[in-house]
Order: sequence, then C-alpha cells, then structure tokens
Amino acid sequence: VLYRDPVHDFGFFRYDPSKLRLTRSAEVQLNPAGLKVGAEIRVVGNDAGEKLQILAGTIARIDRNVPEFSTIYNDENTFYAGAGAGTSGGSSGSPVLNKEGHAIALNAAGQEGTASAFFLPLERVQYSLELLQAGQPVPRGTCLAAFLFKPFDELIHVGLLRRHEQEILSVHPNVTGMLIVDSVLCEQQILKPGDILLRLEGDVCIEFVGLEAVLDMRVGGFVQMLVCRAGVELTVQTSVADLHAL
Repeated sequence: VLYRDPVHDFGFFRYDPSKLRLTRSAEVQLNPAGLKVGAEIRVVGNDAGEKLQILAGTIARIDRNVPEFSTIYNDENTFYAGAGAGTSGGSSGSPVLNKEGHAIALNAAGQEGTASAFFLPLERVQYSLELLQAGQPVPRGTCLAAFLFKPFDELIHVGLLRRHEQEILSVHPNVTGMLIVDSVLCEQQILKPGDILLRLEGDVCIEFVGLEAVLDMRVGGFVQMLVCRAGVELTVQTSVADLHAL
C-alpha cells in the first residue's frame, strides 16, 4: 500500500507490471473536471459478484452531501455525485468512466431497493497522485469540523442574511447554497454547529474542494474564517490539525 487517504475512501497500491500473468496493464486517465450533470457514464467492475460488469447511467447531480451508511465509517467534507446506475456490492471502488474513457469519479455506494448510486469525485485523488508521483508527502488538514452543503432557503432559517446570499451570488451566480458546520470534535472550541462559512482566508468559499485545498496547505498552522452565527458575522481563527496523525 503506497498511500491511504485518512478520510475519503481511496488509496494507491504499487505493483510490479512484470509480475502480471495473462493480464495486460492499462492506464485510465483521471479527469475530475469531466464530472458534470448530464454526463453519460459507464461503471466498470464486478457488480453483485459477477466478473466484469459494465453498468450505464447519467450523472444527475454533483453536489450531494455524503451518503450516510449504517456503519461506524462515514465520509465527510466532500461532495458526492449521484446517478441511477443501479450498482450493488462488488463494484465499490470501480472507475466511473465518461464516453472518452476517462475516469471522472469512483463508485462508492448504492442505495438498497433503488437504482441510486453514489460516486466520489476525483479532485483529492488527483491531488494525492500528483504529489506521490513527485515523491512528496501528501499533507491533509482538518479544522476538526464536518461541514454540509445546504440550500439558501434552509440557511436563511438558521441566520443567513439576504445580503449574504446576494454577495455570494454576485461571485458565483449559479450556486444554490453554502457550507454550514454540521458537527465538531470536542477539541474544536472555536467553530460551532450551525456556523455558516462566508469566507475562508478572505475569499468566498462555497464548496468542499476549496475548503480542503486551504486546509491541506495550512497543516500545523491556522486559518481565518468569516462565519455567520445566528445572524451575526464573526471572524474566527482556528488551528489546522494533521489528519494523518488523528
């Protein structure tokens, strides 16, 4: 095992291609930007224990909060994509390919009794791979808080002001919501559940890719956040812990 992400469900293995028997090695190009609503996809894996199944689907959304599993493990601080691909056990971790044959996501889970399938985007996968290829460590930071993406209408009910909504839409006219703190660890004494993230290091931050990128760059240091807490703007500074050390 070369690397295992401490939160998201992916890792990297190193193998010797010369040891393969009756199997040709192949390369699948990563294309995180290809994960878009309406993209036609194929999920290639061993679905339901069958050797080599190819399931078809169409990406329906790319801003779903993490699915909740009936286990002690649940992902956090990332979007998931959704499609009616009908995946089941055996295809977890399978590449989600677009029509060009590029991997745009990883199959992560499905919902029993429905055709719903949930896919992990590849931004942090590509970030980690590029650092590993360069022989560098992969910094992963956390502010000891789990965020969720909520639509503006729900955020208004917990204190978001209309001017905040207009400020966000002036920067990102197509966005439908923002990040809000869902839960914190007991060591996190600055952020509170219900805090709405307005700005991170002075910039508008309304999605998880930007949040994780800043936290990964600040491991062992601090980040400044502007949050809205029950209708009141607060500028806070919180430390960034090393996810690998937790």
